[in-house]
Amino acid sequence: MTEICEEDMFGMLSASKYDAGSRAPMVIPVSTPDFRGGLSDGWSAALEALVHAVPPYGRTIPGRAAVLVGPCLTAVDLDEVADLVRAFGLDPVLLPDLSGSLDGHLDHGWSPLTTGGTTATALGELAGCEAVVTVGAAAAAAGATLAAKAGAVLFAHDHLSGLAATDRLVTDLTRYSGVAAPAPVRRWRRRLADGLMDSHFVLGGARVALALEPDQLVAVGSLLTDVGAEIVTAVSPTDAPVLARAPWEEVVVGDFVDLSERAAAAGAELVIASSHGRDVAAGLGAAHLTMGFPVYDRMGVQLRATAGYRGSLQLLVDAANCLLEHRESHHAGRRPRSRVTSVESLEESPC
Repeated sequence: MTEICEEDMFGMLSASKYDAGSRAPMVIPVSTPDFRGGLSDGWSAALEALVHAVPPYGRTIPGRAAVLVGPCLTAVDLDEVADLVRAFGLDPVLLPDLSGSLDGHLDHGWSPLTTGGTTATALGELAGCEAVVTVGAAAAAAGATLAAKAGAVLFAHDHLSGLAATDRLVTDLTRYSGVAAPAPVRRWRRRLADGLMDSHFVLGGARVALALEPDQLVAVGSLLTDVGAEIVTAVSPTDAPVLARAPWEEVVVGDFVDLSERAAAAGAELVIASSHGRDVAAGLGAAHLTMGFPVYDRMGVQLRATAGYRGSLQLLVDAANCLLEHRESHHAGRRPRSRVTSVESLEESPC
């Protein structure tokens, strides 16, 4: 509304520059109007505004790694990424860090404010990092800006779903730190490799329809393509450069009407979308794996991982089980009448 009324919010806040060491709140203006773009666009703009507001630090903090993330990682995903960076001897600072605020936990006392998150101290020291890792294409521009400001090395990743995607990050961290992948990291990689082979028997050839934010669309679709699933429909709410790197033919910028029409025409048997996609899946007679934003008809989605070796394996298992359950229930619905029913009918017969 302020932009529609032509109020100069950026001009009003220009005098509120944050100085290093200041105890005043950091006020960061960002333009995210509802009539332009979507969730990923607003997230990207907010992240860039945060990085631009970070003051110069003047020195490099040994081992400090800034990890900038997109909007599609869950609270557990953030823990997974931080633990992976930490496994190579680096000290990760996540931006933003929603792992302690959107994870669903009980604090010692009630607070009217959001708890957890990146501390003001860590934010003020962000330009002192020696490495920048971005997870999600929505964080790429902010990551490049921060790396240039800090004179840090940049490792940019569109997503961390799948064996190859996670291997790329592990390779980056190994080469940079000089530390070999620790045993727990290697163990989860072997588990994912085994899970890829097992889930192939369920997901291979499955006709999948996706409706997700750009980063998540490419992440989930890439992982399912790895096990032989066929992405027959992919709908994104907004356009983004990362969509051009999807390993299938077409992504449509549209809504759930487009999803319904295209998924029906393609004979999709699994729909992966937010809670709004449930009606579409029901109309198609397809399975529905709830993912994305918003999710209001399932519990614990913030604790369901999709990134890294462990998260990729969980996503594969969730998708395979969802499809198995749907196929079994559909088959049961066509099953002939049971022997019990037949006996009852014979007892009612005059013979």
